[in-house]
Amino acid sequence: MINHDRKLRKIMDEFQVEEDDLENIFDILMLCGAGQLVNGYFVAAECLVQPETLRWLLSYYKDNTFSVEDLDHYGSMFFVTDQLINYYIHI
Repeated sequence: MINHDRKLRKIMDEFQVEEDDLENIFDILMLCGAGQLVNGYFVAAECLVQPETLRWLLSYYKDNTFSVEDLDHYGSMFFVTDQLINYYIHI
């Protein structure tokens, strides 16, 4: 789906990521608790197919993991996951 959607493909090209990066992101999100339904959305998958959440996610994706300023590796992963879950709670 992502490769056939021009908006999503453009975002992936902008951040220089490929399908294997998205698979890695999905796995990280599942590991950190985003594998749940929130307001009818399966967060770990939905955030990868919506342009606004994909762009936001990729802004924190560096060297095959998430990196948030002033947070360590694990803190970064859980920060991103928590923010996504909260996003889907409030939409």
